[in-house]
Amino acid sequence: MKKQFKRIYIEISNICNLNCSFCSKTKREKRLMSIEEFEKAASAASGYTNKIALHVLGEPLLHPDLGVILDTARAYSLKISLTTNGTLLKSKGELLLSRCDVFKRINISLHSLEANTQLTEFEKSLATCSEKQRTPPDISDKMREYVNECADFAENSAKSGIYTVFRLWNLDSDEGVGRNSQNSLIGEILKSRYPEPQQDRYSGFRLEENTFLEYDGLFTWPTDASDTVTNTRGSCHGLCSQIAILADLTVVPCCLDSNGEIPLGNLKDDSLENILNSARAKNIKDGFKSGNLVEPLCRKCTFRTRFKTRNN
Repeated sequence: MKKQFKRIYIEISNICNLNCSFCSKTKREKRLMSIEEFEKAASAASGYTNKIALHVLGEPLLHPDLGVILDTARAYSLKISLTTNGTLLKSKGELLLSRCDVFKRINISLHSLEANTQLTEFEKSLATCSEKQRTPPDISDKMREYVNECADFAENSAKSGIYTVFRLWNLDSDEGVGRNSQNSLIGEILKSRYPEPQQDRYSGFRLEENTFLEYDGLFTWPTDASDTVTNTRGSCHGLCSQIAILADLTVVPCCLDSNGEIPLGNLKDDSLENILNSARAKNIKDGFKSGNLVEPLCRKCTFRTRFKTRNN
């Protein structure tokens, strides 16, 4: 039976082991979703979707009870999409593969390592090199180790039937200049790992069965501090094909509300049915249907325009 939402985002943690320049810096308290809280979220979500994504912010592989979370999702017949920065796949990959049946898709954000602010000094040294020089050994060695570890996991992941996607969402765009000086090196490494002819796709390449490389431009997260030009007209998939449940069980209209600026309710206090039928939720959804952006945060969001060309 078709359910209301294509997917629901469940943020099992808003804590990350990196500090990437492209990621929203949330004002919310850093926390892990407890097993009891996740079961409440999964139970509520299962009535409205067959698919969940374990992120809004944070690195899901950091969660100490990840195995229990995956088992709980399976118990509620929920298929999982997981997005990771890839740095923990060497230590956590076996856990993921042991529960391969619960996954629909795993995204590996290969743009994370260069965007991590800890690499600032490497970037400075890179800027001093001539165009014909290779990247400095310290950063290229680190990148090769990282990409190969991600590819080692992806090889097994794809064989297990998981749709596995390498992401480079760091291309220059109208919204800013991405940290992407390592993209050519990443491409070389992947080509050595996947030597067969790569099939062009609208967003990148098919490397082999169940394995893809996906490109996209840098985007700006909408926040209350954003100076993005506002627009009162437009629409979005929020509350139509997706919602998000933050780490403290606050329900928000979409996965880009990183600060929980549009709280519709909290699963600790109310049912998801009541939250989705609240006056604020109905007002937002009716606005989208008529082409009106009623919330200030939605008026600052530019990512919603990408829904016309790419399915998030």
